Amino acid sequence: MIHASSDIHPSVRYGNNCTVWAFSVLCEDVVLDDDVVIGSHCFIGRRCHIGRGSRLQSHVFLPPDMIISERCFLGPGVICTNDMYPSIHQIYPFTPPFLEADVSLGAGVIVLPGIVIGTHALIGAGAVVTHDVPAGDRVCGNPARSMRGQHVGNA
Repeated sequence: MIHASSDIHPSVRYGNNCTVWAFSVLCEDVVLDDDVVIGSHCFIGRRCHIGRGSRLQSHVFLPPDMIISERCFLGPGVICTNDMYPSIHQIYPFTPPFLEADVSLGAGVIVLPGIVIGTHALIGAGAVVTHDVPAGDRVCGNPARSMRGQHVGNA
């Protein structure tokens, strides 16, 4: 199901059972695997690949060439970046983040360029991810730090 108000480039490829909600933009050569849901007002840059069963909530921004593996969750307002030192006057390579399988990013998370977030990692709401996150780790804060060894949850 593709909402009529979305702006979808003709080169976008969809798997089965994909949904793109209102006012989202999918740029050239984006690939959505089976069962992907894109929330409203998302921007998906050129050549992004979103893995099977992944869910992007509203207002997510993905830069060009980003790869999201299967079954990832990106909460509302997640921003992924590919340019550490943005300037209109410099030309240098861009490096998008990479999300391995089963990653969850809470609302308002910012992921800096080139960051790899490992399988089953959980990033708390509002975190600013400045370093790679190992598989299975839980991080939160600005800058994001590991919660490993700390009590997480209700007391």
